[in-house]
Amino acid sequence: NTVIGLYTDDMGNTWALLNNGINILFYNKPLSVKTQADGIESAVMAVEYFNETEYIGTYSSILYRNANDEKFSKLSSDPAVCWTFLRKDDRLLASYGFDIVEVNGTGLKSIYNGNTSYSLALSPKFNDIIFSGQDGLYALKDDGTQLQEVFEFPECMDLPIRKIEFDHKGRL
Repeated sequence: NTVIGLYTDDMGNTWALLNNGINILFYNKPLSVKTQADGIESAVMAVEYFNETEYIGTYSSILYRNANDEKFSKLSSDPAVCWTFLRKDDRLLASYGFDIVEVNGTGLKSIYNGNTSYSLALSPKFNDIIFSGQDGLYALKDDGTQLQEVFEFPECMDLPIRKIEFDHKGRL
């Protein structure tokens, strides 16, 4: 993304005008800084706090750190990019290389193998559907243990989908 302009609102938040939209930076929220000294070895792509554990998706791994840990540790020795995390019920899912994985404690379980998923989103209308933005847009059915591709949106074929959002009526 290219930042074209910045604006600060009355609540102390900064809005960034980007070449492909806008984003808000919540500066009036608590902020912490993580560095290589904390065990982060490559570019950070995603961050999630889940079940008392910090997770960081990087360009080469998924890292975790419990409250009592000084440094982050790797969940897998296999290098891959983690583009995003998704909370689904009591599970944490992540895109990891060509897989979508379930993060379970200090391990990863593959629940879908396909293309790289740049973005993941829960369907607001159907609890068992997860949308995956790959080089195209896919609807995946979640049976609780695996994800199965049920639909590919033909109008998005071969387009890298980096973010999935819904309007107030639950439409893509």
